[in-house]
Amino acid sequence: MLRFLPPDRPGRAAWIVGVGAGSLALLLLLPFVLLAVQPRPAELRETHGETTLWLYTPTGRIGFEGECILLQWDVQRIQAIYLNGRDIPGTGEHYPCVFADRQPTFDIILSDGTTTTVTLPIDILYPGWLRPVLVLLAGVAGGVAVWRLRPARREWLCSGWRQPLTVLALA
Repeated sequence: MLRFLPPDRPGRAAWIVGVGAGSLALLLLLPFVLLAVQPRPAELRETHGETTLWLYTPTGRIGFEGECILLQWDVQRIQAIYLNGRDIPGTGEHYPCVFADRQPTFDIILSDGTTTTVTLPIDILYPGWLRPVLVLLAGVAGGVAVWRLRPARREWLCSGWRQPLTVLALA
């Protein structure tokens, strides 16, 4: 049975729901904090005969599919280079979007005419379908916390605002 407590005592159940929702929100945000605190760059250096190849991205790990990353490269002594099928210069940078089935792939035609394919592997922490689920869980947790605390805290929240607003209205 739901019972509303006096405004000065929000009650134990409301505190439990609030702490639970806050804990759930922290657990949902933890992987993103780790992404920001511990970036994992990915770098690849190779030599194929005369050709030197350098690929680099400061973010070798992303949270969800479809996120775009900075990709830099420098390839010397080649005939042509293609990034995901697009002709690109031998040195440059691009922001490709990464999916599980579409990682940044370089097709390189070496100076002797042979072709090599190099893929820069990017780790994806969560599958794409999990993003709306996490947003829904965070919304439900926050909504439950606000709903449970609202009746008990309404008078406390409003009483702090009334006096300054009254003073402003009289001035």
